[in-house]
Parts: sequence; structure tokens; C-alpha cells
Amino acid sequence: MGVAHDGFSYYFIDATRTVIGSCGFWYQTPFFCPPPMWTALGCDAKYEIWNWKPPLGEAERDAWQRPAEVIAALKLAPNAMIASIREHHGYFPVRLARAVPGGRVFAVDYGSGALRYLAQRAKHEKLDNLVAIDGGDRNPRLPVAVDLIVMFDDHTHIDGQREEYFRKLRNALKPGGRIAIIDYLPDSRPIARASADQTKREFAKAGYVLAEEHGFLPKQYFLIFRVSTP
Repeated sequence: MGVAHDGFSYYFIDATRTVIGSCGFWYQTPFFCPPPMWTALGCDAKYEIWNWKPPLGEAERDAWQRPAEVIAALKLAPNAMIASIREHHGYFPVRLARAVPGGRVFAVDYGSGALRYLAQRAKHEKLDNLVAIDGGDRNPRLPVAVDLIVMFDDHTHIDGQREEYFRKLRNALKPGGRIAIIDYLPDSRPIARASADQTKREFAKAGYVLAEEHGFLPKQYFLIFRVSTP
């Protein structure tokens, strides 16, 4: 579940971390603490975990995102291998990692800031099976084939030809693997979104069949695809 913070508490925590962050700079200076000592004492990892900021508003999101229902609908095996592509703040990756204690979740994103945030969140929440992967739109760079690829609220923004990208993802799936898409309904956001029908057409052209469609999310559509068989 998300971590609830009222506005005052959140900004107080943020301000406190900023002050300690500035102290972190001084502690790493040769006069106060030489860099080898800083590293040897494990201060780098501890400082990164402390400097991680809890997401604001996740508890409110739980009410309409219904993560427990989404994860139940995915029918995950405890040892499932999952790739979550570009879910920047880790809302679903951490929940998926808890759902597959014997498996692994690869949180695929790009940019040092996003990757560092995901890694810090995994450490903070003590999820050894959640791994940040430097990927992006063009190549998720998964180290192994996975049982499930999930894309939450972001597949519309994939650069270039989405159909081509979806076609490439077939090589990242194990036999019988699935791709789950959850995205906002077109009229629920001011930014243009691909509709459920458009997404179905693009996946069909990329060689998939619609396996399941769920309608319990109030703001989003929820589609699950499998690779089509000859």
C-alpha cells in the first residue's frame, strides 16, 4: 500500500533531507571524512536510502487504481519474472515485487534520475527482487525472457512506431508470456491518449491476440495480450 503523508509532514521531511543532504557534502570532504572512509563505512548506500523521498499521493491513488484487484487479475505465479516498462515512480513495480517473492521484477526506465530513484525505492522497501534496468522506448534490454510485460499509463508515449516496438517485445517473452496494458481513457486526460480500440489494432498488427479485457478500473482500460499462434 502507499505511504500516506499530509502536506506539512511531507514538506517537513523533504526540508530535513535537504539539510542533511547538504551535510552529506561536507562529510565527504577530505577534512571531515576522506572519501575512502565514507565508502568503507557504507555511508554512500545509507545516504542514498535516507535521501529517497516517499511518493506523495499514493494512498489516494490506491482508491481508484485498485492495485490489489489489478494484481489478482494478472494471475501471477509466485516465481514469475516480470518487466514493468517506464512506470517512473515504482508504484506498480514495488507491488508486483511483493506479489512474486520467488520471482523478479525488472523496472525498465531511462535516465539516471529515474533509475536512481527506482533503485533507492527498492532499497528503502527492502525488495531485493526489484531491479532497475536502463532501457527506454527502443530497447528494454532485459537480461532474461519474462513471463509478463506490463506497461502502465505510458505506452501511448513510446517514440516512433509503437507496432514495431510491440513486435520486438515478442522476443522478450517466454513461451506463453503475456503483455498487460493499463492506460487512461482518452477523455480522462488533457494529453492525447491511444484508445483501447487503437491499442488492440496495433497489437493485432504486431502479432498478438487479446486474451483478456477488464472493466473494473474507473479511469483506465486494462488489456492483456498473448502472442498469436499460426
